[in-house]
Amino acid sequence: MTHRAQHPFAPKLDPASAQVIRERYQAGESPSHLAADFGVAVSTLYDVIRGRSYRTPMVLPLGVVELRQLEAIAQRFGLTRQQAAVEIMRRGIAASL
Repeated sequence: MTHRAQHPFAPKLDPASAQVIRERYQAGESPSHLAADFGVAVSTLYDVIRGRSYRTPMVLPLGVVELRQLEAIAQRFGLTRQQAAVEIMRRGIAASL
């Protein structure tokens, strides 16, 4: 008996597979081909690509911004902490108040 037969509600993907899906999609592979390769529905594949499922954990480099600074920045600009962290990383800046 297969693992899927014993555990029918177990996830079909793992975080490593999700990362491979994102990389192959960015390289130009079609969503329908990727979905078939990984045995998931195209809608599931789009959820992975868009970050709705199997989100990649955000890790800030040490020393960039302390948590309290991040919270202050988020509050100051009406953002969530995650949005503030993304903006800081995207712009390549270390914010100071």
